[in-house]
Amino acid sequence: MHTVGKNSYARTALATIAVLCVAIPSLVFAAGPASNYPAPRTAQLLGPATVAPGNIGAYTLYVGFVDGTHASFTGAPAQFSVPATEGTFTGNSLHVNSGYSGYVLITGKLTESGYSVTTNRVVTTH
Repeated sequence: MHTVGKNSYARTALATIAVLCVAIPSLVFAAGPASNYPAPRTAQLLGPATVAPGNIGAYTLYVGFVDGTHASFTGAPAQFSVPATEGTFTGNSLHVNSGYSGYVLITGKLTESGYSVTTNRVVTTH
């Protein structure tokens, strides 16, 4: 059995490989768009409870993260959606269809650090 000395090339090569195995994924993740925030934990849609048909309501996605911080989003990387039969979203603005009356289900979603958080809110339109 051969013993590897403290200053051998094999030990140096193994140490270099170990450092690269840890460092390269961190560099790749840091370069991506998800590096701005830690993993999201909670989400809440803030905005008007009632939007009349044919009118517009602006919404904010308020997100809590695993590190205890919070952030408000009115656009990317947050996504806002609504069923097409009820209205449309442009950015964070809900446009309720003119002929629609009742309740609108809006959805806010944020994906960061490989995790997603989604929340829904019911808005009255009559």
